[in-house]
Amino acid sequence: MNFDSMLLPRAPDGDGEPEQSGCKLLDSFAIVIQLCLVTAAFSSLIYKRSRERPQRPVLIWGFDVSKQLFGGIVIHSLNLIVSYISGSVEGDPTNLCVW
Repeated sequence: MNFDSMLLPRAPDGDGEPEQSGCKLLDSFAIVIQLCLVTAAFSSLIYKRSRERPQRPVLIWGFDVSKQLFGGIVIHSLNLIVSYISGSVEGDPTNLCVW
């Protein structure tokens, strides 16, 4: 089964060649998905705090949440850097959507 035909858009003339229109990392769909993920992650942290007994003080809970946030930002940044480095080919512009 050829997965490229499922993932790549076709040219309008129907010759079977994929379009080279580029990649959009920050289109509206991607932003909506990221907002949904952030909402789900933060909601789960709030739910977990409401269910724990004894409940930790808000300041301590805030420190734990900030630790999670910082770790997520670091990992996400490292993923972008690796994608940028490994997606580059000598003489060609870097394509961040390779991954």
